[in-house]
Amino acid sequence: MEFFCELFGQQGIRSVLDCACGTRRDVRGVKPLDLRICDMDRSQAMLAQAERNLAAHHLDVPFVQVDYRELPFNCARDFDAVLCLYSSILEMPDESNPVRALVSMRDILRDGGILVLSTGISDRTWREKRRFIPEIDRDVFTRLFVIDYVEKGVL
Repeated sequence: MEFFCELFGQQGIRSVLDCACGTRRDVRGVKPLDLRICDMDRSQAMLAQAERNLAAHHLDVPFVQVDYRELPFNCARDFDAVLCLYSSILEMPDESNPVRALVSMRDILRDGGILVLSTGISDRTWREKRRFIPEIDRDVFTRLFVIDYVEKGVL
């Protein structure tokens, strides 16, 4: 939370689009920020759970069901910041999709806006608890994520 408060304050951020917001399990992080926030996810089920999580904390955040590779066609205004957290951009079917997603995110940022990406455990990864997650094998680049799950997190 300190990171976002400091970053958004320094950059004059007032409006934020949270791409792939998922279930909004980090609801505590929304409350202290005095921002116009819009949550988006392509999954209706994720948005429904996010809405319940926010309502339980008496928070009202608008939701948009859209694929983050298609943002310019579905978002009418420029955002000061776009967030894409918990490695959701890594869960794409092939290497062209992350590029499409990043271009889409850039295209809805105002001039001088910021994009914040983070890596972490997505809801899908936590639910499936796969230990070995191979990245698509290509001549130029191959990755294998190895995750050890513990009671309240991962190693």
